[in-house]
Order: sequence, then C-alpha cells, then structure tokens
Amino acid sequence: MFVNALHPKSAVFFLAFLPQLVDAAAGPVLAQALVLGAVFAAIAFVSDTTWGLAAGTLGPRLKAGARRALRRWGSGSAFVALGVGTALSATRRAV
Repeated sequence: MFVNALHPKSAVFFLAFLPQLVDAAAGPVLAQALVLGAVFAAIAFVSDTTWGLAAGTLGPRLKAGARRALRRWGSGSAFVALGVGTALSATRRAV
C-alpha cells in the first residue's frame, strides 16, 4: 500500500485521470474523488495479493532442476527471437 501511495506513477494517475472522472454536478467533488480512490486501492490490493499468492505458490515449483534449464534456454531463445524480430521489422522513414 505504501509503495503504491508513494510511487510517482500513482500520483500522476490520480492527478491526470481522476479529475476527468469526477462530475461536479453529481455531488460533492471530494466525496467522488475519495470513492474513486478507494475503488482504485481495492482493485490494486486484490491484484497485488493475487500476484503475491501466485508467485509464492509457483516459485518453489519453478526452482526444480530440469525446469531451471528449460527456463534459461527458453527465456534466452525468446530474447534472441525478439531481437531478430525487432531488427527485421525496422521501417524506413521517408526523408
């Protein structure tokens, strides 16, 4: 919760997008902003908790010896494929 509250990305989100969702004609602006902030915090809490539980559950399973080699070669191959794909997809700009 503290990381999300003190992270600059969260501050930019609240300062840039939250005011666009508040309707002054619909009631007190502060109450609307607090409700929207609470909804965002609840969604972030559920999301972060889900990722934490998934990582805690799958972490020990992914540390197995055979899977470690597969992960190393698989991730290396993925990075090479992404690099080749990026190199081949370069577009030429008209000058």
